[in-house]
Amino acid sequence: KGETSQVRDFIAQQAPHGDAGTLWLAASLGRMISAMSHLWEGHPVRAEAALLPALAHAEREGRRALIACLLASVLATACYQRGDAAQAQSLLANRLDVIERGGFPDNVLFAYRTLAFCAMEEGDERRALALLQQMEALAIRRGWPRLRAVSLSEQIRLHAAHARRETVARLLD
Repeated sequence: KGETSQVRDFIAQQAPHGDAGTLWLAASLGRMISAMSHLWEGHPVRAEAALLPALAHAEREGRRALIACLLASVLATACYQRGDAAQAQSLLANRLDVIERGGFPDNVLFAYRTLAFCAMEEGDERRALALLQQMEALAIRRGWPRLRAVSLSEQIRLHAAHARRETVARLLD
C-alpha cells in the first residue's frame, strides 16, 4: 500500500529480540526489506547505510552464501542509483546464479536490472538486452509475471530509444 515507514516500524519491533543465533536470518531479511523500502522512497544512501553492516556480517559465512547474495542484490541497486555502477557490478560479481536459485523475485529483479543498467551505461546494449532476456526467461520458468512485465518494459524502452518499431511492436504483443 506504499506505507514504507510502517514496514520499517514492523521490522524495528524485531530489534529487541536481537540477531544472534537463529534470529540472525530474520534480522538480515528485515534489514533487506527495510533497505528496499528506502529504495522505494528514492533514498539509496539510506538503503546502503542499512545494508553495509549486514552484508559485512553475512559475508563471514562466505561471499556466495545465500543471505550475502540477497543483501548484495539490494545494495548493488542502491549503489547504482547513487551513481556508483562499478561498485554495483562488483557487488553482483559471481553471485547472480545464487540469487537466481535462492532469491526472492525482488532480489532477482534488482540484480538483473542493475546489471542491465550498468551494461547500458557502458554502451554495451547487447549485454543489457541479453540480461533482460535472461530475466524474462527465468520469470517465465518460475511463473513470475511481474518480473516478466518489468523485463519486457525495459526491453521495449531500450528498443524504442533506437526507434526499432518492429521490435517494440513484437515485444508489446
